[in-house]
Amino acid sequence: MEQSRFERPGHYEDLIAFFESGQAARKIAGIAFRYGLDPETAKDVIQDVWIKAYRGRYNGTASLSTWVGTIARNTVFDYLRKMRGKNLVDIEDVDVTDNSPSADRLSNRMRVRALLFEAISNLGPGHQDVIYKREFEDLKYKEIAEVLGIKLGTVMSRLHKARKRVKDVMISKGVDSVEL
Repeated sequence: MEQSRFERPGHYEDLIAFFESGQAARKIAGIAFRYGLDPETAKDVIQDVWIKAYRGRYNGTASLSTWVGTIARNTVFDYLRKMRGKNLVDIEDVDVTDNSPSADRLSNRMRVRALLFEAISNLGPGHQDVIYKREFEDLKYKEIAEVLGIKLGTVMSRLHKARKRVKDVMISKGVDSVEL
């Protein structure tokens, strides 16, 4: 394996401890799941992030968790680009045999959720990032700008475009009331 390039003593040991504790795997899997990846793909992402983190340049300006999270987010985007156009959840595979009203509501919610994640997965990475940070992580616009290192106006523009695209896709699929 290639030599790790940590700029300060102790960072390599911190990285090992972070991964061995399970904290890194939970953080990376959480990011993968938020972006609609399945558990098997999330495991692949965890392995890829470990390799990238080991080979990466960590200088300690951000916390180790933030640095690994950034690598994870970028790796997830790589996977999503490869998967673009493929359904992340096949709606035809959802089988609810119970005909009760609650089963119908559950089936409909699962269908809408699958369509929502599919619509979001077809957005570009920049648009995916802002919509997830706002809608699923509940960050404020200013916080999103700081986390992503972009201007507040860029956040607002990307979020507006992402919401419009997702809404258009959902309407085209027969879903009228998705609040984004």
